[in-house]
Amino acid sequence: MVVRLPRGAPYLTQELGITHFLRIPFATTESIPQLLSSLGNVAQDPIASALPRTAWSAPDQVHFTIGGLSLKTPARIEAATQLLTEFGRVCTAKSNPRPHFHAAAKIFSEGRTDLLHLEQPPVVSLEGLRARRMQWEEKEGAKALYCCPIESQPFLAGFRSLLVDAFVAEGFIPAIRASDTDEPFLAQVMSTQALVTQVPNMKPSLIRKGKRISLSPNFDASDICPKYRSFTWTRAFPLEKLCISELRLRDISRKGTFIKTGYRDVACIPLPGVAAEQVTCGHPDDEYDPAAKWYSKPKKVTPLLIPSTPPL
Repeated sequence: MVVRLPRGAPYLTQELGITHFLRIPFATTESIPQLLSSLGNVAQDPIASALPRTAWSAPDQVHFTIGGLSLKTPARIEAATQLLTEFGRVCTAKSNPRPHFHAAAKIFSEGRTDLLHLEQPPVVSLEGLRARRMQWEEKEGAKALYCCPIESQPFLAGFRSLLVDAFVAEGFIPAIRASDTDEPFLAQVMSTQALVTQVPNMKPSLIRKGKRISLSPNFDASDICPKYRSFTWTRAFPLEKLCISELRLRDISRKGTFIKTGYRDVACIPLPGVAAEQVTCGHPDDEYDPAAKWYSKPKKVTPLLIPSTPPL
């Protein structure tokens, strides 16, 4: 596997003013041990030796992205939270409440809420390994690797369509991003963007002519992807919640002690079939570093634990 430095372009998220995003975390009490075991096994494979361990996602950062949100003011954050809450009320009720938003009201009136009234939560397994664009694997164009959520019953496509339609209509998702609904269902497990750090007293992993590199290295994934194309990251497990999260990662501490780097959730709702009391929005003792980090790493990174058991 060869890592090389590309010519980059400005991030589309910055051009569109994306500040937050809708996501379904794949980190649950049932899935995290499986993800930790799988990530450890793949990361220690000699075929992945050119990729530093810090490029692999922490298990609790693995998620499915619904869409990027432009929420530049507290008022817009509050409004988007209220719209998300409307969906939460539907997911936890047997009837449709009267929504306060025209977009949500239109969706409810069209009878598109069958997916929001499930008796059991949606169940997925995570399988395979690929680049976002398959042709990138052969042209040293990959910057990240993904696994694919496999559903026991169709849910994600219809649910994403409901959410995107409502949030686009209310102006929270830029219209140009509506095309994201055509994207494949993927969950990022590795990104070379994580090699760039802004943390004081920590040498950046990649330096050119004595200066920090602000763009991510591309790599050739034509060897690792075929080997793990049928790999099982997790067995089937139920999904729990939908979140509006800040786009950038933050250092998270509890009582002054660094715990991890993760996303700060602004609002969370239970997914259909999940009881409201099962869902929490972060730990009550979490303290977030006010300086958001763009794929930066903390001073101390909890290493992936290499399990003694074989891959799943």
